[in-house]
Amino acid sequence: MLGIAATTSQTILVREVVVAFVGNELSIGLSFAAWFLGIGLAATAARRVRLDASVLVAALPLVSASAVVVARMLRPLLGVAPGQYASAAALALGTLLVLVPPGAVVGLAFVYLADLWSGSSNAPSDPVSRAFGIEALGSLAAGALLSLWLIGRVDPFSVHLGLFALACLAGVPPARGRIAIGLRLAFSSVAIICIAAGFGARLDRISATARFRSMVPSAKPLRVEQSPYQHLVLAHAAGQYDLFGSGTLLATFPDPYPAARAIHPALCQVEHPRHVLLLGCATAEHIERAQMYGAQVDVLQLDPVAGELIREFEHPQPALAGARILVGDARAFLRNGSPRYDLIFSALPDPTTIMLNRFATVEFFDQAARTLADDGVLVIGVQSGENYLSGDMGAYQGAVFRALQRSFARVLISPEERTTFYATNGSSATDDPQELARRYEQSGVNDPFFDPVMFGELFPAGRIAQHRSALERLAPDRPNTDERPIAPYLSLILWDQYAGGSLAPLLRKLSRARWPTFAFPLALLSAAAALLVLIRGPRKLRVGLTSLSIGSTGLAGMALYVMLISAFQNRFGSLYQQIGLFTAMFMAGLAAGSFIGRRLTRGLRTGNTAPLLLGELAVWAAIALAGLAATDVLGAAIGLSRAWWFGLMALAGAATGLCYPAGTLLLAQDDLRKSASLLEGADHLGACIGGLLGALILIPLAGFAGAAWSLWLFKLPVTLLALYTLILRRTT
Repeated sequence: MLGIAATTSQTILVREVVVAFVGNELSIGLSFAAWFLGIGLAATAARRVRLDASVLVAALPLVSASAVVVARMLRPLLGVAPGQYASAAALALGTLLVLVPPGAVVGLAFVYLADLWSGSSNAPSDPVSRAFGIEALGSLAAGALLSLWLIGRVDPFSVHLGLFALACLAGVPPARGRIAIGLRLAFSSVAIICIAAGFGARLDRISATARFRSMVPSAKPLRVEQSPYQHLVLAHAAGQYDLFGSGTLLATFPDPYPAARAIHPALCQVEHPRHVLLLGCATAEHIERAQMYGAQVDVLQLDPVAGELIREFEHPQPALAGARILVGDARAFLRNGSPRYDLIFSALPDPTTIMLNRFATVEFFDQAARTLADDGVLVIGVQSGENYLSGDMGAYQGAVFRALQRSFARVLISPEERTTFYATNGSSATDDPQELARRYEQSGVNDPFFDPVMFGELFPAGRIAQHRSALERLAPDRPNTDERPIAPYLSLILWDQYAGGSLAPLLRKLSRARWPTFAFPLALLSAAAALLVLIRGPRKLRVGLTSLSIGSTGLAGMALYVMLISAFQNRFGSLYQQIGLFTAMFMAGLAAGSFIGRRLTRGLRTGNTAPLLLGELAVWAAIALAGLAATDVLGAAIGLSRAWWFGLMALAGAATGLCYPAGTLLLAQDDLRKSASLLEGADHLGACIGGLLGALILIPLAGFAGAAWSLWLFKLPVTLLALYTLILRRTT
């Protein structure tokens, strides 16, 4: 029950924080870190406090539901004005407020449940590893249920009420006495009545509306939907509809003037466009203008729910009847034999997240280049908002610019409020306003919202030269790639600047570093910790080795989790709904690893370090496999379907779980509650650091290969310490 409630709470709350902070990539890493921080601190303190385990398990859904309300009120609570960016300090404080309290309940409950089972087994390592394995199995069930059915169908408050009712009915330990049983039945009945009466759904609507008002007070929300990709809100203001995805503006309609300024310069880059592909949330206004040139228009919607919302609220448009509306992942579409296009026009938001970044990397641009006709053009825009391109904005735009230069022979620039790049391997594309005006007039197109004079505004020769020079000077030396997604990281620097934060100088310095800059300090830190354990002497060696091994494994395991979900998102795109399923597979691996570890430790004497050394070697193997998969070495060799990725996640979990029973064997002669507290605390405090390190530093800056090498070097001193301890024990 604890595993079910914990995974459900974590998945729901992480999604809520992401929406509250407008999809900021920093919020994901901070959310995982705050969750594990709460578990680790509470588990460490559990040896000094005594509470009823069944009360804690039943209280978790209520605490988590309260945290959902807090998450939806975060912006006004933190003083973040509508339209304003939240600073890094506000992000950190907000994630702590939302994730630490329920995490703390999980940490306390785990230790007390392990203590309850202490009398049910003769094996010294069984109670703690048994609790660990059963919690993981509950997490597997919750993650699968959330990803495959609950998300998008049942509101989070009804989910939490259902968990509360279930926890009351399936209390651990079983209720004794008529009064206790009666109270549990009464509480569960009240929760079920609240669900049936629609209390959870009403609270969801009220709090979601309040959250949206805190972000966009001038608009009235009309529809709220959960898609596999994002949280969607369609709002109405001043005669227009705005579609938001996880807080980011995806489309505005009707809005013919910006659509005309975007589409006509793109279509005029090709002499006679016959086949056009529009990516993302293209509206009927985009489609209609592309059809003015006599082109066949295909619209590829990455998020079908977003496309349905736009079509539902758009006025009837004859243009839609002649367009081919497709649904699917753009990279899979281009990879699997799409038609040859004269123009690919991206209407996607900026690459500020891993999901969006996969449409602004060298790998995507290579696919687009192979799909385009000989004189075909790819059009992609990036935010600017500056008359003069400064350092940080130049680095952010430059990462995309460098990637385009790797894939295309020519990259033209339109330096507007949103800088637009026109990339081609042909000779047709031009930034000459007179030539573009000639093509527009020759096409016979007559759009009341566009005048050929605008080409001079869109392509001013002086500003283009200045902008190109700034990009060449300020762009990072390495382009934006799948393996090293630097653009989302560089967007965090801009975010911090706009929010008035103080992290930008540090983030800027880190962005220029190579992977050894992170790997060697991690290895030195691990080596120093191992040396400190040795210096403290043989009496402290057992506890020190266990704490260091479990803590470092928690860090490596969480970093592997982040690495695999990031690599999966690069390849398949959809993660928002499947995050629960990934957690489920990781927890399934943890349960399997814990079971195998329990079998291995049975019959062994207390203090035997051989199982711990085996666990360390298993983590090394998991790091190697994850690194090969993330860098697409495995994919090139055998091809990796979604099922393979879920299997890899389970293997990473199994390697992590294998160390847990080995650690309990070393601590078996200590007080059980103290041992459970130490293991749970070390594991989750390590995971807290691993979540932050993986999401914010290693993957965007070191890349997947650099991250794998860094984790290998980090685990090396701990593995050598386990080997030394085993040799020492056998020689004495």
